[in-house]
Amino acid sequence: MKRFVVIALVLGLANCTNFSDFKKAKDLVRERKFYNAIEYYLSFVYAHPEHPRAPEALFEIGNIQQMMLGEVDKSIETYRKLVASYPINTYTIQAQRRIADIFKNNYSNYRQALTEYDKLIRAVPKDASAPEVQFEMADCYTLLHEYDQANLEYETLIEKYPTYERIEEVYIKKAGNAYISGKYDRAIEDYHKVLEYFPDTKFKTDVIFGLASSYDELDDFDKAKQNYQQIKDTYPSPKVIDIRLAGIEKRRQKKSYRDTKL
Repeated sequence: MKRFVVIALVLGLANCTNFSDFKKAKDLVRERKFYNAIEYYLSFVYAHPEHPRAPEALFEIGNIQQMMLGEVDKSIETYRKLVASYPINTYTIQAQRRIADIFKNNYSNYRQALTEYDKLIRAVPKDASAPEVQFEMADCYTLLHEYDQANLEYETLIEKYPTYERIEEVYIKKAGNAYISGKYDRAIEDYHKVLEYFPDTKFKTDVIFGLASSYDELDDFDKAKQNYQQIKDTYPSPKVIDIRLAGIEKRRQKKSYRDTKL
């Protein structure tokens, strides 16, 4: 019996010693001794790769490299090691998301970002982050000028995640995507949906400006003018509205003159 007690005490002491590197690393982060913290986290992971907090330690190394030291390439390597070394868990999900976000936001490598987002959404399609990942994928396609695919991603998002907390922004982005792709009829439809579904939207002025611009592009002068005038007092740059309205009148006169000549 005494032997078992001694073994238990030794194991307990060993576990405390093992975990001390993890706790020391956290203390060093608070002291802003980031390289030292990484060393202690690594020591913990290498000595105890099966420990429940080993994935957390690896994630913290990647986070320090990315956020504190600006060593983004190294952080990607660390996040990839985490994802490859452990079953799906909170930290592998966060790590894969970090990889995708880095390619999108740091490197503007939207094609690679799509690959990384796709890996994530396939691995955990029912995770709480899935709508956000779908949103980022749609934005990547817009940034790649693949507007039809972006529109499809937005429609999928609206259909699959109607209660998504940023669903209003999804509709606005969808409308903007249609506008910049030159599909003004679709943009008008989407902007009207925003105003219908979210009448108190804080982006109302911007939405109406987008609506007016879409009518403007289609030479629907009356509706364009009506919408521009509606936001004349709320648009951040009233001079822009004056220029747009003046432009409408000039184009209307030119069109009237051409029609008369015909």
